[in-house]
Amino acid sequence: LFPLFAELPRAALSRMIAGSQLLELAHDACVLRKGDDSDALYGIVDGSVNVIVPGQAFELTLAEGDVFGESCLFEDDRAHADVIVMGQLTALRVPREMLLEMIREHPPLAGLVLELLTRRLLGNLLQVSPLFQEFDAATKSELARLFEVRRVAAGTMLAVVGKKMDGLYISLTGKLGVNQPGAPERIAPPGSMFGQRTLLTQEPSQVDVITRVDMIVLRLPSARFSRVAMQYPTMLARLAELSTSEVVRVTI
Repeated sequence: LFPLFAELPRAALSRMIAGSQLLELAHDACVLRKGDDSDALYGIVDGSVNVIVPGQAFELTLAEGDVFGESCLFEDDRAHADVIVMGQLTALRVPREMLLEMIREHPPLAGLVLELLTRRLLGNLLQVSPLFQEFDAATKSELARLFEVRRVAAGTMLAVVGKKMDGLYISLTGKLGVNQPGAPERIAPPGSMFGQRTLLTQEPSQVDVITRVDMIVLRLPSARFSRVAMQYPTMLARLAELSTSEVVRVTI
């Protein structure tokens, strides 16, 4: 039923199911709320759900064989949208610990879950971020292809005071520590963008930015940033508006 788990041996699949919970939920029940702890992966056995970003028109319908909650792969991550039952729902709830056990035994599964998570988060960003709202679907797809997707370990320095940036960054998951000399550290949530001021002004960074947990980020290399600036003046204007701050939120 679930393509995500198609390559797991039967014994491993049986053990995963034994360590999971079968949920039966009625119409309009809320499985997840945006901001909830993301501590399990859900697989739809029967029925469907709507994935909704509060305050936005973005909506995605998932049905039998689909999964959601894949951000549980990252410890301390939170749900990125509301998930509401349509009709009736039967779903398998796989706790994070069980999913991680399966990944340790079958490493290719991690790549599949990460790919699914990244695709969902990138689609969400393109739909809800004011950076991209004025573009049509084809242009959004073209812009998405210009970004690199990176999995970054906790403790990685992505910006250093006094140094120029190597690209424009947008965090898709996790928490960033932003440190400015003489000021206390502040934490930047998912959907935070940085690097735009340095790339536009050619001045060095005024802050250190460090990953506080393992996370996924988008990176638009500086050479591609120049291409975007020339090809999409609307986006350049929006970035210029945001260049007064080193780190800004670009999603809700």
